[in-house]
Amino acid sequence: MDLVPVDALRPLAEQGPFHLLIHKLYGDDWRAQLEAFAARHPAMPVVDPPHAIDRLHNRISMLQVVSDLDRAADKDRTFGIPSQTLIADGTAKSHKMSLVYHREGLGKLRSPLVLQEFVNHGGVIFKVYIGGGHVTCVKPRSLPDVSPEDDASAEGSVSFSQVK
Repeated sequence: MDLVPVDALRPLAEQGPFHLLIHKLYGDDWRAQLEAFAARHPAMPVVDPPHAIDRLHNRISMLQVVSDLDRAADKDRTFGIPSQTLIADGTAKSHKMSLVYHREGLGKLRSPLVLQEFVNHGGVIFKVYIGGGHVTCVKPRSLPDVSPEDDASAEGSVSFSQVK
């Protein structure tokens, strides 16, 4: 088996042939190309079909199951709160985040966005990817812990990007 990277900067119709296509959606144009390519090659499996991962490109629908488990009242919200754009499409824009230190900082953010609870974690996280019998664990960059001193001295929110 040969793994051949797909070049997102070239039209998909000019690439291939593929026995199987594993992709990352980059936006509406790429989605249209992917759907057209799959229609022209119906015997070729696409992992995953765009319609099957729509829920994962919208952080609200992706996290709906989690938020339904435990809805804390807004008055009980503690700061710093990470915020991210609503759309998770792999672009640099979708990796922009803010850490909000005060309720007033929420007013400075552009919606639509998703607010998440922040838990101090020693500045280390692990992401585990599983495909069949293959497991990969990576340690991406993470936010440092937030101290009460950070909360007191910050100007509402701090923006940054998680793109490497």
